[in-house]
Amino acid sequence: MDSAEVMEHMSIFTEQRQVRELLQEYLRRIVKEQPTDPISFLIAEIKEVSVHFAVLPKSLFTQRPFVVKPVKEAECLRPAEKRLDLRAVDTKKKLLREIFDRFAVANVVDRAKILIAFAKEPQILLETFPKHAKDLPTCLEKVDTSNLTWNDFESATLNCLAKPATN
Repeated sequence: MDSAEVMEHMSIFTEQRQVRELLQEYLRRIVKEQPTDPISFLIAEIKEVSVHFAVLPKSLFTQRPFVVKPVKEAECLRPAEKRLDLRAVDTKKKLLREIFDRFAVANVVDRAKILIAFAKEPQILLETFPKHAKDLPTCLEKVDTSNLTWNDFESATLNCLAKPATN
């Protein structure tokens, strides 16, 4: 087989299996999330697709249930789903930890101070959690303690992020 034939066979193979679309989708996810360990991130994303397959409309998937067609979020989600933060939990935890650490003194955050900071500097949440920027302070207001540990902060905010945003 000469090189032209090999190239043609490779082209047919990649087209039939939508390799280009698959790589584009996962590259888009890497660029969007900018994980510190892209390989582990991709492994988690590929595993997570099987979970979404059970929830999202079947029309979004190719013949193979583990490959999602690259589509714009607005095209594939129902109204409530458009307000969900669909990023991996580890990604959300990392971003939340950065916010927590910014305000923590001796591993505790004064709830009043962080809520005032969110009100004065809305971009803190708008840049990291744009869909839930208004909801996260409300969730933190409901926490029973005025001094938040990382566990208190993480629990309240992840619970909030698991629900559709209200704005």
